[in-house]
Amino acid sequence: VLLIACAIFSSEFVGLLKATYAVGRPPTGVLERESLSFPSGHSSGSAAISVFLCYVLVRTRRVSVLVGITAGVAVTLLVGISRMYLDFHWLSDVIGGFIIGATIGAGCCAIWEFIQHHQRTRAATPTGLAASHQGDSTRRTPRLCSSTRSWTMLPKFGCSTPSPGSMTTKVQSRWGLMYGDAW
Repeated sequence: VLLIACAIFSSEFVGLLKATYAVGRPPTGVLERESLSFPSGHSSGSAAISVFLCYVLVRTRRVSVLVGITAGVAVTLLVGISRMYLDFHWLSDVIGGFIIGATIGAGCCAIWEFIQHHQRTRAATPTGLAASHQGDSTRRTPRLCSSTRSWTMLPKFGCSTPSPGSMTTKVQSRWGLMYGDAW
């Protein structure tokens, strides 16, 4: 879904930029076209999709870094060269399309990383853990330990600031400050 959104956003953004800059196409193209030239939509789209797709494939370990980068650069360059060879675009159109597409692809990579992080955090949260310990006299609640980044069951103390030598201070010094507490 994000790959399709990347392609659609690239296409729409290039259309907006074409209307803004209004640069004409080379006059000797294979086909005479009345459309605008800068930036190249094909170059932008191929760069955006290649950056995003190669990033996801490398991050999920489906391909090696070398294969991912080589394939992404090769496809993107071939699209750009073909646009100039057919005389549909100037070199500046293709380079502008590469830059815009790579930026859009990087933005989609950031969104993908955010979604992955959110899903990992949500999957690691012990949903039923707090409910099973509600009758416990020590009022244990799940806490995310900042030093180990793992969920643990620690007692929730009633005081907001620990007194020196108390168990709260020992817990705090051993495992670090817990998220969600006002210690």
